[in-house]
Amino acid sequence: MRQMVRKDEDYRIRSCACGVVMAFATLSSASAAMSECISVAVDARTLLHDSALVFAGTLIEGNRYSLTFQPDRIWKGELSNRSTVYVLEGLGIDSPIFRPGERYLVAARTPDEDERRSNSIDDPADEVFVIDRPCGSTLPLTLLPELDKLARPRTPR
Repeated sequence: MRQMVRKDEDYRIRSCACGVVMAFATLSSASAAMSECISVAVDARTLLHDSALVFAGTLIEGNRYSLTFQPDRIWKGELSNRSTVYVLEGLGIDSPIFRPGERYLVAARTPDEDERRSNSIDDPADEVFVIDRPCGSTLPLTLLPELDKLARPRTPR
C-alpha cells in the first residue's frame, strides 16, 4: 500500500509539472499570437456604423500615442479644424507609420473610462476619440467615394 501511495504522489508531481509546462507553452504561444498582425478587409458601411467619428484629413503631428489631424471631410461626428485622435496601446512593430503631411482616412470610437485611465488619456475635452493600434496598413483612401454615397461629407467648423 505504501508503495502504491508513493506512485500516486509521483504521478501527481509529474502531472503538476506537465501542467506548469503546458500553461507556460500556452502563454508563450498566446503572446506570440498577440504580436502577429492580421488585417481584415473593411467596407464603408461598416466603418460608418461601427465608428463614432469618420473623417479624412492631413496629419499635422503625431507620436506613438496621439495623432493630430487637420480634417478636410467629415462623414460622421463633429470636429474642429484641428483634432487629436489617441492610439490605444501605442504603435506596434506591424503598425503603419503615420507621416506628417500625408492624408489619411480615420475611423475612431469613444473610449470607456477604463480605456482612458489605462492609456493615460488625461485630455480635458468632453469627447475624446481613439483608434485601436492599427495593424498592417491604414484605412484606404479608396473608400472615400463609397463613403460619399452613404453619407454627405461636411467640412470642419
